[in-house]
Formats: sequence, C-alpha cells, structure tokens
Amino acid sequence: MPTTFFVNNNSQAAGVTISASHVKDITDDLDTTRCSRSSINAAGSGTVVLTAAQYECVILLLTGVLTGNRTIQVPLTAGAFWYVYNNTTGSYTVTVQGSSGTGITITQTCHALVWADGTNVLRMTPDTEQDGDLAAGTVPALAIEDASLNGRQAAVVADSAVVGGIPVIHAVPVPAGATGDVDVTLTYQTRVAEVWLVKRNAAGGGAGTVQVKNAANAITNAMSIDVADQTVVRCGTIDDAYHTIAAAGTLRVTRTRTASTDETCLVYVLGYRA
Repeated sequence: MPTTFFVNNNSQAAGVTISASHVKDITDDLDTTRCSRSSINAAGSGTVVLTAAQYECVILLLTGVLTGNRTIQVPLTAGAFWYVYNNTTGSYTVTVQGSSGTGITITQTCHALVWADGTNVLRMTPDTEQDGDLAAGTVPALAIEDASLNGRQAAVVADSAVVGGIPVIHAVPVPAGATGDVDVTLTYQTRVAEVWLVKRNAAGGGAGTVQVKNAANAITNAMSIDVADQTVVRCGTIDDAYHTIAAAGTLRVTRTRTASTDETCLVYVLGYRA
C-alpha cells in the first residue's frame, strides 16, 4: 500500500508517493540515526524550546495536560527530522515549529514524521493514530500487513467512552463428551458483552446445556443444546458481577451432558478489552 510523504505543510498534491516497504525502511532506521527517544512534558501553554539533548533524539514523546495551545520549538537545521507522538491531554493544539517560519500541528493521540528545510517545519506523513508501541519504546509500523490485526492492538474501553473501541471475539469449539469444561486462558482482560452458540452435526443434546463462565463463576445462563443442527442459540442473561475476565483468567465453557450424546457446538464469545 503506497504512502504519501508530504513536502509542504498541507498539500498532498505536492507529495511524493512511495511504497510501504520504503516507509518501513525509514522507521526501521530511526533508532540508528540518532538517540532513540525523548519524553517531553508539554503541560501548560506557550512555547517549549527543546534542548540539544531533546531535539537530538529522533522520537519526541509529548505528554502532559495542556492549558493552552503549545508550540514545541525545534531547530531549523535543513534535513533534520523527528517522529513526534502527541500524547497530551486538554482541548488545545500542539504545533512543532522552528523559531521562525511555519510549523505542523499534530492531533492528540496521533504521531507523524516532520522535517525542517531550513526555513519551516514540514510534514512527511499524515497524522496516524497511535497503536501503543511508541510508549513502550518502539516505532509502530506505518503500514499494516493484510490479516495481521488481532486483539493485541485493541484499546481498553472505559465505561461511557466517547470514542468507543474495537470488539474482540473468541470462538470456542465444544466437542461431544461427558459433563466437563473447555477452558481458554485469556491474554488480556476482557469484558464479555454477548455469547451465542451454533449447533453442529446432528440434532440432539437432550436436556444438555452449555454455559459460559469466568473460571468457576457463571457469566451466562445455561443455553440449551437440544436443538437442530445449524441452529443459533443466544444467551438470555449476562451476570455483570463476573462478566469481566482478568488477564490470564479463564474463559470457561461448561458442557453438561444428560441423556443425549451429541453436544457438539461452536461457542462465540464477543467482548472488548476492559
């Protein structure tokens, strides 16, 4: 997937389109060109003039609560460039600029590559949402490979979040068998929002049931598997006392056998990082 590098403040038409592999080459080389990262407290308002120890780092991590618009002043050395992550809060702007000329405003929670041409600070990439890796000390990829995203990149979703989040889903095959459990150890804390099962193979199940639990504690009601093949059965209740499964916790599907011997089904558990 090609990426457009900008050669002036806002004009994509004047940009140069390069391949994702070339973008990756640039980001892979960032930590070898100068020191890795400088964490800068940008709290307050006005202008922060970076010290040599700060601007000599290629990665600038901006944090703090803004009380007014903030300018991060960098030297206008022709050819100098920075990878800037705006992790500030407060309803104000952050602009990377020299002591004169024009600069680049970077949206909160986003990162961008900027550079100096000797007169102005210019944009190399558009603002990109942060995926969490920069705060851990690495540069996130600017290009995402096909079929590579999973729940690891999903952000934690707080109650009443105004942006919302990305759901994650677990598919748990339940084979026919005696009463017992099918356990999945979750990597991340997950809050269960919905559960359903799809009956597989022949009809049956007698009075057998399937129930989703947080270890030994029931999250859903016991769902009947006394249904025909391909039937979808949704949970009727979710217990909010147990619907949040901790990181390294157990997502458990309990199969209860009665008279029948055909409990085979596929259980889907839809949730989000909490």
